[in-house]
This record gives sequence, C-alpha cells and structure tokens, in this order.
Amino acid sequence: MKKTILRVAMSSLFLGFVTLSVASLSSCDKEKERPEPISGSFPSKHPISGFFRVIKAEATLTPVEKTPQKDRSDYLCWEIVPGSEIHYSLIRDKEKVSQIYKERKMREDVTFYSVIGPFNTLGVHGLQAMTLSFTRDADHVVTDLSSQALLSYEHLYKTYYEREPLAPGAETSYYRFLAHEVGPKTIREEASLTSLTPKDLWWTFWGYYLNSEFTPREASVYLYLKKDAVDLTAGKLVLTFVRDEGDPVKVELPTK
Repeated sequence: MKKTILRVAMSSLFLGFVTLSVASLSSCDKEKERPEPISGSFPSKHPISGFFRVIKAEATLTPVEKTPQKDRSDYLCWEIVPGSEIHYSLIRDKEKVSQIYKERKMREDVTFYSVIGPFNTLGVHGLQAMTLSFTRDADHVVTDLSSQALLSYEHLYKTYYEREPLAPGAETSYYRFLAHEVGPKTIREEASLTSLTPKDLWWTFWGYYLNSEFTPREASVYLYLKKDAVDLTAGKLVLTFVRDEGDPVKVELPTK
C-alpha cells in the first residue's frame, strides 16, 4: 500500500515537473518573440518631438542629376531649405506637443527606440500653402505657376509610421535620418503646389533640435519647374510660404 502511494506521489510530481517545464518553454518562446529594448536606448512614443515655424527660406539652383528625379533634363530644380524657429518642443512644451499629436491624429501607440540620444526630430507647424509666381520686369504682370511647380519631399509621418507594418503596441528602432545611417529609407512623395493642402504640408519640411536650435534637414525638399514654363530672363520667380500667422515668407529663386 505504501509503495502504491509513493508511486502515485512520484508520478504526480513527475507530471507537475513536465507541466512546469512545458509552461516555462512556452513562456521563453513568447519572450523570444517579443522585441527587446536596445541596450542603452531611449524609448519614446513621440519620435516627432516638436514643431517649428518657417521664418525664412533659402533656394539653391541644383543640377537635376543630383536630385531624386535624375531624368528630368527639361526641368529646372531648386533645393528648398527653411530657416526656422522652434515653436514647440517636447522638452519645453510637452502638453502642446501632445495636443498637436491628437489634433493631427498622430499615432501614440508605437514605441520607438533610439540609440543615439533622445528624439529630436521636428515637423513644420502653421504652414497653410505654398505658391510660385513669376513677375515680368517690363510691366510687372504676375503669372501664377503653382500648378506647374512640383514639390518633391520626404514625407515625415510616413517615414516613421509606414515604412514597416506597425501594429498597436509595436516596438521599433529609430534611425538617424540626418546622418543617413544604414537603415530603412525615407518615403518620398511629389505633388504640385496647388494640390498640397494644409494637412499635406504638415509633413513636407522637417529638421532637428540640436543645441537648443533648429537645424534643417538638407537634401530633403526639391522644387521642379519646366524650363519652358516662362521666359526666365524677362523677370523673376518667387516662392511664397503662406502661414497661419504673420506675413508670408518669400524667397526669390535663382535662375543661374
């Protein structure tokens, strides 16, 4: 009788050990499937950590072959770089940045990990429209060329959230696009100036918060216009940034 009881006890103990082992292995498998935080990383659900206002801009005539659309030999091209001031940053204006996230319906359910320090990417704020006009010197007649001008830009939001499938609760690594390190490429889009809505313009220009100052992202935005659109020797081209507050920002485009 004692042997029978002992045998049952040993059997129960063995079954318990097997059950525990299987559960442990299953738990380990799940742990392996779960992405682990990168050592020394900075997690954030707000990788776009602030917003800036355009206060000036620079336009540089750029050879087409040095741009993303290398085959446009019949176009003139300018690199457009905003000169800006930081309007809101996560460091100083956490509530306002969170409010903008909600207003723009930006995702806050994905955790990004940065191995290079806290997130410092800034998106544009307050930009309502962009136009391109040509003013003839002889009689000062102004021609609107906005429908013919094409803006090619790296889409800020899609670059972060749509370059890979990200389910709610997902975790992913962040790459410093400024340094063009090895990693997922940015997502580039193109549209005429007239077709860009204020919502589209949210994601056209971006930069970085470095040493408490705004540093624009270069080689990011290009403006294309066909060479035969107007006689460029007879006047000047002006690109205008229409803002929600203050006077428009204007920059003359060089033609040579």
